[in-house]
Amino acid sequence: MNNQYALVVFSGGMDSTTALLWARREFSSVSAVSFSYGAKHNARELAAADAICRKLGVPRIEIPLDFIGKYFHSSLLKTGDSIPEGAYNETNMASTVVPFRNGIMLAAAAGLAEDSGCSAVILGNHTGDHAVYPDCRPEFIDGMARAIEAGTGGKVKLLSPFCNMTKGEIAALGAELGADFSLTWSCYNGREKHCGKCGTCRERKDAFREAGLPDPTEYEDLCAMYRYRVNEIFYSIQGEGEFAGTPAVFVRFSGCNLACPWCDTDHSHAEEMTRGELEDAVRKLLEARDGAIIVLTGGEPALQLHEDEPLFRGFAERICIETNGTHPVPDWVDWVTVSPKNALDSIVPRANELKFVFEPEHIPYYLSMQDAGCVKYIQPLARKDGTTNLPEALDFVLAHPRFKLSVQLHKIIGVR
Repeated sequence: MNNQYALVVFSGGMDSTTALLWARREFSSVSAVSFSYGAKHNARELAAADAICRKLGVPRIEIPLDFIGKYFHSSLLKTGDSIPEGAYNETNMASTVVPFRNGIMLAAAAGLAEDSGCSAVILGNHTGDHAVYPDCRPEFIDGMARAIEAGTGGKVKLLSPFCNMTKGEIAALGAELGADFSLTWSCYNGREKHCGKCGTCRERKDAFREAGLPDPTEYEDLCAMYRYRVNEIFYSIQGEGEFAGTPAVFVRFSGCNLACPWCDTDHSHAEEMTRGELEDAVRKLLEARDGAIIVLTGGEPALQLHEDEPLFRGFAERICIETNGTHPVPDWVDWVTVSPKNALDSIVPRANELKFVFEPEHIPYYLSMQDAGCVKYIQPLARKDGTTNLPEALDFVLAHPRFKLSVQLHKIIGVR
């Protein structure tokens, strides 16, 4: 244990709570500093910070930075736009950046640390923050560390122990150190409960899942909030891939993030359905049809699926998805068929089946995937004029036996 005094920048979230417990292990004395700066969730996170510090017996100071909320612009602030929903990534979360927030807070923390005799200021940033927030990146931390050490005459150092760790790894460490994550706050919306839909809520859920920990968070009633845009629901025969010839209920979701020239799905109309309405429609089609599977297709169905709202539990022996591989697929989906539409690397962490619509210009890409640890299909391109490139696709499969040929059986036998 370091025989010195550390000051933790403490928001009351998962990362800073783990940083606080890490500091208690590494330093002989620890205190915390929190900041109020006009964020939508300030009241909730500061209440969490207070509860955690009281439980741990850690002294905490709260410093107002009201000028940020008054003069700065960000959706994170009370004066800003709505908090975006969806993934915790640079594109989606860009509006939540508060200009130089960590720089301002660290400057204040460094001054407080020097004044109170602390030898270290500790920040709980991690790798997931790097793409979104410039003042969480390693180059910022390194530069700020040099500035703090120089500005305090070498009395104070900046430590960022989790800078190269994922949030899941931080959650695992926190659990090991005895963190009570039920007391922490993450949601940027700052309502009575975590919304479950904003980027920070999604990241929180992913962290517990990565760490293999139960999620103690109380979320809003997402089942009442989610709506699904559906083009059609019908019963037929699966005509493609590993389950060709298998009776299935197809749920065709509306909307896609790609625009493939051969796509025959009409996205101009869709019915908006609740989970209950969607499941009732599928249940009716499955009555007295034991052994049928459910196929989620589109468009891109993964755009509308949620890890926290599993669909069709107990309805069928298998729930399958046909996805282009550009969006994560929830764990409750049993079989993942990834059909990349061009030479893009899939971000789907699992694929039971790869299905390539055959285009000769993409042959190098197909060959680069031939050692993938799943079944691989080549499907002839069906053009809108009714022709296909079946001879070329067949020649490719015969020349590369690691691939199988998939034909659209349902079109051959004349069913949907």
